[in-house]
Amino acid sequence: KNETHDNDKHINKWIVKEVNEKGTVLLQEIKNNINNREKFLFNKMTRKIVAKIGMILHATEDYRKIYDSLYDIFGIEKDKISLDKLSGHFGNPIFMLSVEMKKKYAEGFLKKMVSIISKTQMTDILEDLEGRINDATLYLRFSKQKFIKKTLILEEKDPIRISIYTPVYVKKELCSTYRKLLTIK
Repeated sequence: KNETHDNDKHINKWIVKEVNEKGTVLLQEIKNNINNREKFLFNKMTRKIVAKIGMILHATEDYRKIYDSLYDIFGIEKDKISLDKLSGHFGNPIFMLSVEMKKKYAEGFLKKMVSIISKTQMTDILEDLEGRINDATLYLRFSKQKFIKKTLILEEKDPIRISIYTPVYVKKELCSTYRKLLTIK
């Protein structure tokens, strides 16, 4: 009986060890599958990004400085920029400058934007992420004056408006989706 009992213990230890090893391997496979799925979903998400830049330029502002900054910072060519002339409340000329980027072009823009936003500014954005999202679109506003100096600083008054859209099908995943987008490198 003792010999049988010892054999059972040995077999049980072997089974437990085998299960643990296979369980560890299985757990690693599950983690890999989850990571691959997240990468797949992230890549799928970034393929559908639409980024827009918009700003109002008054007659006293030199739109060429903005063109230069858009090119120097983001590599946006002049032919991608739309400039519409409007009339202000008192008949003064106002220009509406806009750029729309899609897919890989928008993803490249987003990566460049994220790379030049300071850590403190990014912390501010991420802390108020929910307040910056409306209808599944992330809205950011940066200082036009600082932008000309090649810096992105959050500002609400007379800003450069940047909107970023990617389809998010589950509302509760909005913030986590944009958090991931804002941390791409």
